[in-house]
Amino acid sequence: MVNSVPNTLRGVHTHADHYDYLIIIAGEMVLGLRDSRVGSPSFGWATTVRVTGEDPHIVVIPPGVSHGFCFTKPSTHVYGVTAHFVRPEESICRWNDPDLGFDWPCTDPFLSPKDAAAGSYKDMLARFSLLPLDQ
Repeated sequence: MVNSVPNTLRGVHTHADHYDYLIIIAGEMVLGLRDSRVGSPSFGWATTVRVTGEDPHIVVIPPGVSHGFCFTKPSTHVYGVTAHFVRPEESICRWNDPDLGFDWPCTDPFLSPKDAAAGSYKDMLARFSLLPLDQ
């Protein structure tokens, strides 16, 4: 269980080796998702979705889908994974990288030190060897 204050942003992360499961049990977040799976018919598709504790649903994020969470209210979410992190240092990129295509509701969020130091989306894809050959 994780508690977050408003204007906290977690991510953007991409995992090559496990699924993420999350549910908001109180509060609200905006979830950013981008398909980073080369060869996927929806590769490059991106969206942001508002998720609330008032109408809780479990969100399943498959391997290769880049994701971040921006909390707009005091919030509590429960988070689980199908495997332990293998390469966390290589799985992050800047939350506001324009290549992500996310429309976040914040402009100067609270970030973890790791997320604040993250590089570009393209660099993250290259480290994962996921960058399409035409990029």
